[in-house]
Amino acid sequence: MAQRRLGQAEAIADPAVRAATIRTLHSAAVADEARAQTLAEQVQERVLQDGLTDPAQIPIREWVALDAERRQAIEDQLHAIKRGLQLANKMLPAKLPDAARWRAGCPGRWSAP
Repeated sequence: MAQRRLGQAEAIADPAVRAATIRTLHSAAVADEARAQTLAEQVQERVLQDGLTDPAQIPIREWVALDAERRQAIEDQLHAIKRGLQLANKMLPAKLPDAARWRAGCPGRWSAP
């Protein structure tokens, strides 16, 4: 759609009007890109902060507002997080030992019993 508008603007006979129209279209495209980037960053921040693993956890209004490239990048990130969580879950023992048994003398340090 932007290409069609640009083509229409380039067809304007008056050079001053043509230049002003192209500048306006360019400014609108830059603003649209900035909004899309900001939204993608907000969604990505939510994904990382909340540990989301499924696109269904993202509000639908935000999800459909993302362009296909950004949506795919976030889906890839969601799948990577999910794989990481699944890997972590597989590595954890079924029953975790009592923390007191594993606690060493100083906080933040752990050792086997």
